[in-house]
Amino acid sequence: MISELHSNTWGPAEIDDAKTLIGPVVILGASGFIGANLFFNLSRCRDDVFGCSKNIDTNWRFKHHNWQNLEKVDITSQIEVDQLFQGIQPKTIFNLSSYGGHAHQTDTGQIQQVNYIGTSNILESLRSLDFHAFVQAGSSSEYGLNSAGPKEDDELAPNSVYAVSKIGAYYLMKYYSEVFNFPAMHLRLYSVYGPWQERKTLMPVMISHCLENKWPPLVDSEASHDFIYVDDCTYAFVKAALALYEKKGLGKAVNIATGTKTTTKDLVDEYKQIFNVSPKPVFNSMQNKGRDLTAWYGNPQLAKELLDWHYHTSLEEGLRLVSEWEQQFKKTA
Repeated sequence: MISELHSNTWGPAEIDDAKTLIGPVVILGASGFIGANLFFNLSRCRDDVFGCSKNIDTNWRFKHHNWQNLEKVDITSQIEVDQLFQGIQPKTIFNLSSYGGHAHQTDTGQIQQVNYIGTSNILESLRSLDFHAFVQAGSSSEYGLNSAGPKEDDELAPNSVYAVSKIGAYYLMKYYSEVFNFPAMHLRLYSVYGPWQERKTLMPVMISHCLENKWPPLVDSEASHDFIYVDDCTYAFVKAALALYEKKGLGKAVNIATGTKTTTKDLVDEYKQIFNVSPKPVFNSMQNKGRDLTAWYGNPQLAKELLDWHYHTSLEEGLRLVSEWEQQFKKTA
């Protein structure tokens, strides 16, 4: 029996689409937040989904259920990637491997090794494989300072080494798609939240403080994000694969966003409604980081047109869902 911690919001339509994926399905980076959620959701629908990661056998996200089809692989090793693909012979590949997206991940060498060299190794291995779809996770950080609702062909103005590495991964994917006719796509993800996030990221920290009737240190009240619930995001990967099967969007980058700008103040107001926190929040009690921009939100138009995808979970509903999950998870800790 699957733990209650692995609940998700996919309905019959999402499940039916997941069942039509051409397998076997490989998820690289399956021990990460979004990769794990994609693995959990797909594994409920079918038994040919393989979760792959360097630390897949020790990761905390897999402690609450006896998951099958877990494979240890280091994507920075060409040999290990080759062996994985030759053994499984996957038809659909999702790459959610990433390093540098969190404030504590500052090793610039590791950022390049995972995000660029790792992607290069994966794409090179795919040259000898008969596959139908490769979808990789990019980041809204690729737009950097050009953050106010950019379209996919607008200027990329990276403001971090992480963003540069993700841009490099995008151009690698585009090159292999155009030169070798790869069915490949790059999804630029905005601020994804939900169950199984890293413990020190915004939502888990906010909820843990609210449960104690207090606020964590906060950045500028006008710093903004485009928050998207994780199950909506994982479904975008399914829709991207289905589009590639029909030869749509080959080599494209696609924004996965709600299109809504949510400020720190907006987020605090939502949590006030959920937890009835009585103290007043103190904005600017934490210094803004380089990624704390006042106009950071996405343009999801291409996702709607190309993938027939749009988000379903409102911020209010999503915050209630993740708050309930965090309280359930706290009981297991």
